[in-house]
Amino acid sequence: MKTIIFTLSVLSLLSLQTVLAQDWDESTYVSPLKKGDALLTVNVGYPNWGKYLLTREFNDFDVTNGVTRGFAPLGISGEFMISKDVSLTLSGFVNRYGGTWRSTKEVYVLDQFVNETHDYEFDLTRYRVLVGMQYNISDLEIDNFLFHVGAAVGANEIRFSESSSNPNWRLRDQNYFAIENEDMELPIAFRLNVGFRYFFKNNLVFNFDAALGGPSLSLGLGYKF
Repeated sequence: MKTIIFTLSVLSLLSLQTVLAQDWDESTYVSPLKKGDALLTVNVGYPNWGKYLLTREFNDFDVTNGVTRGFAPLGISGEFMISKDVSLTLSGFVNRYGGTWRSTKEVYVLDQFVNETHDYEFDLTRYRVLVGMQYNISDLEIDNFLFHVGAAVGANEIRFSESSSNPNWRLRDQNYFAIENEDMELPIAFRLNVGFRYFFKNNLVFNFDAALGGPSLSLGLGYKF
């Protein structure tokens, strides 16, 4: 029995020595991104705010034959890692919305009220190109996941066409034109984003972002070079 107790004691001491000798600061985690890596990502955004607000206008006012059109914000971005956590970004976004409708309003003409009907139509496309930086939070050490925050600034351009039988109607005067703020036509764009990436293959990446400026929510598929 004494021999057994002695043997177990020796084994326990050896095991404790091995545990104490380990470097607990050392981690087996390897970040999916490293300095020199590049990524190319395509994404689709949600919602199309212009189309949404135009639809709301149709519901709030006396509109007949109202039809909205357009597509969700689309984007493409390139990214280059200048360190294991920081990257430079170049991104572009485009979104489009518009519609046709007929509206009847009561107007006062020649001492009496009459119904006046007009047809309206417009299409608007917005382009944005931005450069920025992004910080990838590798300290969380979650396998195949990387959370990130970023900021970017760049150029903004809006192109639109409009037509109406109402000579007093202008697209710039409508609520659904200034969908984000009164400075929608300023040539400057900005974007603040937070999101994550999931590397489901060595070179294939799923990307999610929530942002102020550009698409509010976006899903993307990327390739790591």
